Amino acid sequence: MLTAIQHQLSGDGTCISYLAGAKHGRWPAIPWQNDATCGPRFPGTADDLLASLKSAASQHKAEAMLHNEVKICSACGKACALTLDVCNSCSGDIKDTAKSYTDNVMMCFMLGVEKTSKYPLTIPIRAQSSSFLCYDDLLASSPCHLNVIPTEHYLPDWRWLLTRPREGLDIMESLYRVAKDVAMSQFISNSDFVKKLFSPSVVNEIMRDPGYFIDTYGMSGFNYPPSQMQIHLQFILPPLMPFHARLLAEDKHFHFLRFFEYRYVRKVLQSLVESSATVDLIGQSDAESVVDYIKDCTGVDYFTHHREMMSRFKHNNKIAANWRADDFEFAVMMSGSSSTDATVISQRSGEEALNKNAPAIQADDKLMLQNYGRPYSIMGTPTGTYYRICFMAHATGDPGYMVVGGVMYHILTAGNLCVGYQQRIAGLEEENRYLKKRLVEAALPARGVSLEQKATSYDDAAKPDVSDDVVSLLKGDVNVNFNGSRDVVSLLEADTNVINTSGADEDKGANRWKLQNDLRDKLVDFQV
Repeated sequence: MLTAIQHQLSGDGTCISYLAGAKHGRWPAIPWQNDATCGPRFPGTADDLLASLKSAASQHKAEAMLHNEVKICSACGKACALTLDVCNSCSGDIKDTAKSYTDNVMMCFMLGVEKTSKYPLTIPIRAQSSSFLCYDDLLASSPCHLNVIPTEHYLPDWRWLLTRPREGLDIMESLYRVAKDVAMSQFISNSDFVKKLFSPSVVNEIMRDPGYFIDTYGMSGFNYPPSQMQIHLQFILPPLMPFHARLLAEDKHFHFLRFFEYRYVRKVLQSLVESSATVDLIGQSDAESVVDYIKDCTGVDYFTHHREMMSRFKHNNKIAANWRADDFEFAVMMSGSSSTDATVISQRSGEEALNKNAPAIQADDKLMLQNYGRPYSIMGTPTGTYYRICFMAHATGDPGYMVVGGVMYHILTAGNLCVGYQQRIAGLEEENRYLKKRLVEAALPARGVSLEQKATSYDDAAKPDVSDDVVSLLKGDVNVNFNGSRDVVSLLEADTNVINTSGADEDKGANRWKLQNDLRDKLVDFQV
């Protein structure tokens, strides 16, 4: 081993090593909750689901929900966010990888879609209800790596929590509570798991107060932009697997301006709730402008928080880990950033294992150390099931719709709760014509009042008929500002003829409407 180490140290005098080749039979497995298995609710693929919808408009909107824009790593096949230069699974170079499209598997999970074109969409579910789904992460970086998604909301990423801070805070905290409960009840309640993976000092902390341990040591948050366009809380307990601990040490995990810790997002939302403010991030897609805007609105500084977070994660992972060299066959010595710069050293002989490949060993270690899909099938592959609570139906005409967990997701005209998506597609004209007409009918004070008159009162019992010709004068898309007012976009061609009935009138029991100019290129985010 000394010869190999000397070779790796030649040059700048440094190298990074990590344990590899996890031995069989030494790792406690935590089975998923497989007592509630069920079949898919929609037989076929996401494309089959799109084809089953009744109209082109329905298909366009559903496509925005069911597809992602990503980079595909050529080395391992992982779908990565467009902003990444390095694959966050295998650390392969994806800087010059072209954009491509994949199925939004998280929406497929929610809808009970059977499969992609390549594999079944079964997952090892840890907990589920009509409002959430918690499951093991396929790309586990730790023996306890969970994802939790809300199933009553379609929210492409965590930014949309900021448009409705109080409800956004409730959603995020509920996701965290689910993950924390699963971690406590299924993982750290297992004494064999705790004693094997955690250092003796941390074992004592867990025994004293497991909830405090999770809150202190847990690594949780959101990626932006995500590789799957449905908000999901990633929840990881240390210790990271050795390969991923090496990535953390090199700042290749929890990337700057990509990972947004739960604590950071919670602090931002709490600040917005306390000030009764909302953040309009529409049109601001790059992460740096998002965090700068948030700092201006709330005073919460992402840059300072991320530095503190990375220091905390590294420290906590180091003192929590209990990986032992005698539980592994090899050590991998890194002299560069690429897997081609890795040398595999046999711990038994101390010499370079020339016939061993570091990425292949890493893939085997993941299967050995993860709890994704435990217990494995007789073929040695992970097992899983489908979301038990979802169900699906289709309207006989337009609009087509999907029903998930008892909540209506209208593909064409929206549903009975927040539906948010970026307008990455064309074909929304018909939808916005319908919505504008409904909102204008609700906003005008009485029959016979023209759009050229400024409305100063509102009578909920008297709603005028609005012709399609009048609606065609309205420009832009529909946006709802969730601070109590609703916005119909860009009224008339003449800016002076704006109906403004914003503000609340408790005595009349009315929702007043505020009509604004020039909100083109905004997301549709409404509640009917």
